[in-house]
Amino acid sequence: GVIVGMDSSILNQLYGEADYVSYQPFYPHASDVEKTYVYDITGSDRYKTLMFFVDSNERIKEIRLHWAD
Repeated sequence: GVIVGMDSSILNQLYGEADYVSYQPFYPHASDVEKTYVYDITGSDRYKTLMFFVDSNERIKEIRLHWAD
């Protein structure tokens, strides 16, 4: 249920409190990104992280799922 353009308040409603919130962009060319909400996904043999990049209006700009062994 979360898509780009939604208000970031939906994240708390659906996923609970983020495991980590960064107040700086993860990558320098994303000047419109103000915060990143990070959720660690457990219960797997792989490390998974769900990241929501949010602009200054608290709108979700980008969603990423990171998998690592």
